[in-house]
Amino acid sequence: MSSLRSTIAIAACAAFTLVSCSSDGRSMQEPTQSQVAAISPGTTLPAQGEIEQSAPLTLTAPWASGTALDARYSCDGEAFSPPLAWSAALPETKAFGIVLTDRDRPEYVHWVIANINPTVTTIAENSVPPGAFVATNSEKKSGYAAPCPPTGSTHSYTIMLYALSALVDVQKNSDAPSIIEKMNDVVLEVGTTDFTYSR
Repeated sequence: MSSLRSTIAIAACAAFTLVSCSSDGRSMQEPTQSQVAAISPGTTLPAQGEIEQSAPLTLTAPWASGTALDARYSCDGEAFSPPLAWSAALPETKAFGIVLTDRDRPEYVHWVIANINPTVTTIAENSVPPGAFVATNSEKKSGYAAPCPPTGSTHSYTIMLYALSALVDVQKNSDAPSIIEKMNDVVLEVGTTDFTYSR
């Protein structure tokens, strides 16, 4: 997976010079060290036009990252796919992709969506953005496979949002691993959110 590399050039801070002067015949005292510190600049400023950097791509869900999934989105509830929202991506983003995997069972892929329109920044509950492609998951179905760890266990999951530099080639029955591989070839940046689910 490639990663976005941004460069920030920081200009040096201009030096301040303190001078003594006389306007009415009286002499000025040299400033003390504490006085000098009090008027010294606290930060340095970059030269104009030298910062070209986007904020990190952020992905949000109906839970705080790392906390438990609402049963509504699991096999014990309605098994709906969750609503998601994300920040604007880099200008060169041509599409988004979504991947949900089980970190305790990494070969199992719950959900993969590719070729989401780059103007889209939300997905409603139990829906797919118009024109997007949904891959065949590890249940051999096109769609969302709700988290369903074995009874008596807790599994950890990650949803990844891919910002892509190009649309990926898809076929009617393309499976999740093949689509993930294609997205990895054109990924610009990734945002993630994690959750756990216990049964």
